[in-house]
Amino acid sequence: MESDINKQRFNDLFQTSLEEIKAIIKVPSFSNGEVNEQYPYGKNVHQVLEDVIDLGKKLGFKTKLGTQNRYGYIEYGAGKELIGILCHLDVVPPGDLSKWEFPPFEPTIKNDILYGRGVIDDKGPAIINLFALKYLVDEGFIPQKRIRLIFGITEETTWDSIKHYMNNEEKPKFAYTPDGYFPLVYAEKTILNLKIIEKNPQQDFTVNGGAVYNVTCDQAEYRGSQLETLITVLEQNKFLYKKQDNKVIVLGKAAHGSKPQEGINAGLQLVMALATINNDSKLVMWIAQQLRLDPNAINIFTNIEDESGKLTLNVGFIEMNSKTNFIGCDFRIPVHTDVNVILKKLEASLAPYNLVIEQVDLKEKLFFDKNSLIVKKLLNVYQQATNDMSQPLAIGGGTYARSMENCVALGAIFDSNTSTEHQYNEQVLISDLKKAMKIYIQAIIALDSI
Repeated sequence: MESDINKQRFNDLFQTSLEEIKAIIKVPSFSNGEVNEQYPYGKNVHQVLEDVIDLGKKLGFKTKLGTQNRYGYIEYGAGKELIGILCHLDVVPPGDLSKWEFPPFEPTIKNDILYGRGVIDDKGPAIINLFALKYLVDEGFIPQKRIRLIFGITEETTWDSIKHYMNNEEKPKFAYTPDGYFPLVYAEKTILNLKIIEKNPQQDFTVNGGAVYNVTCDQAEYRGSQLETLITVLEQNKFLYKKQDNKVIVLGKAAHGSKPQEGINAGLQLVMALATINNDSKLVMWIAQQLRLDPNAINIFTNIEDESGKLTLNVGFIEMNSKTNFIGCDFRIPVHTDVNVILKKLEASLAPYNLVIEQVDLKEKLFFDKNSLIVKKLLNVYQQATNDMSQPLAIGGGTYARSMENCVALGAIFDSNTSTEHQYNEQVLISDLKKAMKIYIQAIIALDSI
């Protein structure tokens, strides 16, 4: 509760936490494929993990850099049981740097807003939780259980990091991850990542755009002999583009892969325009005739929806050349829908075009009864701290909560309608970070009391 907070100590620690957030934002910790035995996920991703573990040591906590440098944790307490706070320190790529108001890895504060890649997803919340625990320690809190902040570094890609933790370390009895929304998340859709592939393509053009599954393809470029004709079609459809030397770049808008309807998919727009002047590619024709520009892909799947929302399909990247054509798809499947139903419908749609599926990753749904102990306990924390009686949420996003039992997403985003994770100019209100830190102080106490 607000009245229980030592305001001077809290404010001092919060200011320190803000500086530490800015420090780790400066490390561009996204996967770039440059890996080796020492840095299994890349040097920058390893660097940010090492920096946070060193910070934990400096603050006086027990720390561990995990097996093969694949994860780490910071721990406090001596009890038999374990409480977990699951965070991730990797980020999605920044995309087109010209679209950032401030450089993504040069954290900037303007009008009580902190800008930078990772400020809300999930570096900022990770550090806020570390300092929430530090506050409790400085106030003399002696927990009944051990409290462990667990840091993964492949949440935005393969989840290999948290899988290694689960295979090698003690599992928490109860846990939360500060990588979702307040008041808390009780349901997360199934996440299916796959490629749709056309082998032995015959076309005389190249198309490429996007980088990862879970961000809308916001730029896509075309090179080929029908450049001027394509530009005419783009203009007729009012698709934004720019011509650059011997190529055209279609311009869209990035959005989180769980909310493709909030973005503009440049890759799909380019293909839709291309389909009117070139039908040599079966993948192009499937997109134009079956998928279209619909983020819910209703033509293929009909309207699939439940309490967790509608089925969504995000095309995150696209590549077409003389060797192969493919798109990377990120499905968010409502919690009461069997993933095999989706795969069968998709295969039936692809069959006439002789396209094939390569399944890349499947993250099973998360679903808690709203009356379960952990939901009721943490919801009460939020409501007591804010006097906001909002109820638990179901989301399309995927968090570390689904990596273990008895774990839910608790914040750190207060308004899902204005959140900027995975977008250009990722930002967070400093006042929201401060409010979240107070909630996390109480959340740690609450889980320790179960």
